[in-house]
Amino acid sequence: MLTDFFSQLNGRAGVRGKAGPKGEKGIRGPPGPRTENENECNCNEELERLRNEIRQFTALGCPNVIFNFPRLNQISDYVRYRHYVPQFNSATICMWVHTSDFTDSSLFSYATSSGRTNEILIIFRNSRRFTFILENKRVKDFTFSSMMNQWAHLCVWFSTQRSQLGVYINGNNLGSFPYTGGHIRGGGSLILGQDQDQINAGGLQASQAFSGQISSPIIWPRVLTASEISDVTHRCICPRDYAITMTLDKIELHGAVEYRMGDCPPV
Repeated sequence: MLTDFFSQLNGRAGVRGKAGPKGEKGIRGPPGPRTENENECNCNEELERLRNEIRQFTALGCPNVIFNFPRLNQISDYVRYRHYVPQFNSATICMWVHTSDFTDSSLFSYATSSGRTNEILIIFRNSRRFTFILENKRVKDFTFSSMMNQWAHLCVWFSTQRSQLGVYINGNNLGSFPYTGGHIRGGGSLILGQDQDQINAGGLQASQAFSGQISSPIIWPRVLTASEISDVTHRCICPRDYAITMTLDKIELHGAVEYRMGDCPPV
């Protein structure tokens, strides 16, 4: 019986033949699925990389003109924007400022009518406080560390959609606050260095004149992100979708105001 068993086993196995030729190398398949944590990490890194690339393609060096306001207590020195000012539902206003006189010193004045001469007003009250006015309403006073005799970068923003406004100084976020007003009207008169009490640079008061330097004033028709404001402040990279730039082809110099092309950040 054992002999018959081994005979059957040998018959089934048969004799091993000669090995055939080696086949061609196959194509490597796709990698296996990643874990959820790996996907999340890589997606976030890729998203940040794309954001940086978008910033580089949609940004350029900030327009940089430095305006010098040499005198106090006068009504003749100011810079006027000559082009049309659009309506704003949201906006970010940024500029560099250097001064040693802060008392009721007007940086930015936008008037639209006799009843709304403070459509937008940014005015220093002292060396540690400034007022932001929208729609003729005193919406917020901001306090900050002293900027006496040094360049400082100031950005204020508002949004009717968010019902908020806020401020950055030297790229530092001082917070956001409620804003219950409406849009800012278009078609008004915009000046730097004085506070308009009438449209078209009328009703100026000598005690509210700004003395010092203002550089690179820009308005965007939206709220810039914290990253964008950091780029504007520290890298002089400005998003291209600005609505207003106070470049030499768009402004008038009045009184003793002078200008120079400077570095960014200014020195």
